[in-house]
Amino acid sequence: MNFRKNDEKVRKIQEAQRKKKEEVKEQHREKSMEGMKRKQDKEALGKFAENEEEAAEDDDAEYYRSEVGQEPEKGIKHSESDLKERHF
Repeated sequence: MNFRKNDEKVRKIQEAQRKKKEEVKEQHREKSMEGMKRKQDKEALGKFAENEEEAAEDDDAEYYRSEVGQEPEKGIKHSESDLKERHF
């Protein structure tokens, strides 16, 4: 009789441990999925930012042409504020 109580107690402990392990596993899975989603969002945002940067460089070059009357030198980036301060 005493053995049955111990067996039952052990089974309850084991079942609680299994449930806890499954919960931890599920939390880890959710955290991993969130991280993968953030990575995808960051990569998509990075591609968008690259396109925006290229467009901004084109706008800067066009502004330089209109203000200076010459083509901007390649490799030199002039911001709009730099051009206004220098009064080319």
